[in-house]
Amino acid sequence: MIPESEYPNYMLFFDNFFTSVDTLITLGKSKMKATGTIRETRTNACPLIDSKRMGKEKEQGFYDYMFDKENEVLVLKWSDNKPVCVATNYSTITPLSSTKRYSQAKKKEISVTMPHLTEEYNAHMGGVDLLDKEISLYRTRIRSKKWWCPLFTHMIDICVVNTWRAYQIANSNEKLSLLDVRQEIVKFYLSKKTVSEPKRRGPQGSKLMGGRVNTDLRLDPGNHFIVPSKTQKRCAYCKKKTTKICDRCNVGVHDKCFASFRTE
Repeated sequence: MIPESEYPNYMLFFDNFFTSVDTLITLGKSKMKATGTIRETRTNACPLIDSKRMGKEKEQGFYDYMFDKENEVLVLKWSDNKPVCVATNYSTITPLSSTKRYSQAKKKEISVTMPHLTEEYNAHMGGVDLLDKEISLYRTRIRSKKWWCPLFTHMIDICVVNTWRAYQIANSNEKLSLLDVRQEIVKFYLSKKTVSEPKRRGPQGSKLMGGRVNTDLRLDPGNHFIVPSKTQKRCAYCKKKTTKICDRCNVGVHDKCFASFRTE
């Protein structure tokens, strides 16, 4: 392990949203202490006892662990009311302590063994839980099929909560709720003047109307004919798919929409 004297005088504690073995390795190389609960899918296939087996066969207080000597990362699974997986790049299993837990089998409180790194995490996890609680009050909810969208919005929520907390520390005499801060941020960005984007260019190099075709060309009394298209296109009038186009405007259009498209 890295000598204690070489570490900074602070420690980082994560919940399982952030913790991974790779993260702990990177922080360890920067001489930063870190501990956090970790999802079993992020343990780099660490061969610990199966959670189902631990829950059925092992008593509360049982633990299993693996230590990566090369990267100096410890991964531990502890049998609490349910199996809990914790990882660290500096802490240890010993000295062991004891804690009270309710036993479903014995229908009473019992004393169970607790590893040191779990005890240390429980003692310092309050800030993590408080952050999670405050984020959950006004969480940004945007439905998206993109896998990264929840990560992006979560980071924004973290920034807003941390900004609010920093403001409270700097202005202890002024009361400002988290909702007030979020509303002020929204008002600020809504009040900013936005620069309108130029409309796309049509086949004649002129401005488009509705992003489809130039108005002068569309209403031109010259000959316009509907012809088959090799590929499906969006109808310039009803926006539904069609396999026909106006040969002069070069946009998709249905037979039934053609008259309206040429006159409205």
